Amino acid sequence: MGRFARANLVWFKGLLTLEHGIPSHDTLLRVLAVVATALIEDVLRAWVGSLRALGGEPTTGWHLAID
Repeated sequence: MGRFARANLVWFKGLLTLEHGIPSHDTLLRVLAVVATALIEDVLRAWVGSLRALGGEPTTGWHLAID
């Protein structure tokens, strides 16, 4: 995630205030460790639902990889 964020820093700066740049790998892990998994599931379900609403039914092989 950190590598992706650093590679897309300009885009992230358009969305977030990043006074100290992209958080480190350790910081990202600490944040994810305290976020309720049910909340993450709810947010992902809503997001995927909105994607489906835009493009109809997924095609064969459609998937969302979450690492």
